[in-house]
Amino acid sequence: MKRHLVTRGTAILLALCCAVTAGAWGPRVQLSVVDTALNLISREENLPLTRLKADARAGAEISPIVMEKLFPDMTTDPMRAIDTEMALLTAARGARIDAYFAWRLGALGKLVSRVTAPMATADPLVRNQYYDDAEKAVDAGTLKPKPREAVKTIADLERIALEANSGNDLISGEYQAGTGFRGTAVTRLGIDISRSVNAVADVWWTIITSQTVPGNISERQLQDYVVSAYEYYVERGNEAEIDAADANYRKLTTYSADMSARIGDLLYAAGMRERAVKEYEAAVAAAPERRDIVEKIGNYHAERAEESLEKGLLE
Repeated sequence: MKRHLVTRGTAILLALCCAVTAGAWGPRVQLSVVDTALNLISREENLPLTRLKADARAGAEISPIVMEKLFPDMTTDPMRAIDTEMALLTAARGARIDAYFAWRLGALGKLVSRVTAPMATADPLVRNQYYDDAEKAVDAGTLKPKPREAVKTIADLERIALEANSGNDLISGEYQAGTGFRGTAVTRLGIDISRSVNAVADVWWTIITSQTVPGNISERQLQDYVVSAYEYYVERGNEAEIDAADANYRKLTTYSADMSARIGDLLYAAGMRERAVKEYEAAVAAAPERRDIVEKIGNYHAERAEESLEKGLLE
């Protein structure tokens, strides 16, 4: 009996890997899960997330392409992708929770909501119909919050995923019998959505309140996180946000020459050339042999000279 349960549990977890990309909770349910989790954790734990609600929501609405870029292991091993992101965000948390951090929390919440959705092992046609029906009935379920629990290991989420899929056969049978969403599916909807909400809130709570910094996050991962944050803020075009982020991130990791050059490229492309050149100069100071970066500085001065000449400011 025990062996049968282990085998069945493994099959569900393997099927879950495929379900994450094939489809899980629909976008409306996913956003509702993230929104509710944010309100829940802000109210219960007095954590400063409400002011960053728009950023967390934006993270929960990212496209599949952006999602796969953030979580490279999402297709083959979604649990590992969640585990890695939790460790990275814990290490990158710093003294303040900023807009980019909230955006990443929202994206992670989207992934957690997907792996804790029911019907991962169901027939694809039934599963997709169920998710379509759940999209229309998302407001029908009653939320059942529970006290926050730390996610100690990824096995905690695997257990939740197995629990979420425990009623798949019953729901599938009712769909095939013509009952559809009028039976067990709608009766369980509040419980199933609450499970995802509580899982997202627990994951966030674990990240934000953890007193230990994971040792398995490399300097390169932190540097990539910081560069991605600059990309996020540069795209928003708010230089005050960039200033605040810069002051925060320089305490987080050492800026390598390559990292400063990448940040410089982002700033230059956005028209913030003076800021970009400062990054290029910092990169050259750290790596004088980088002739490619020296050339970028030279190109900047050449452009400035041409612009001044066109305006009649140079002879």
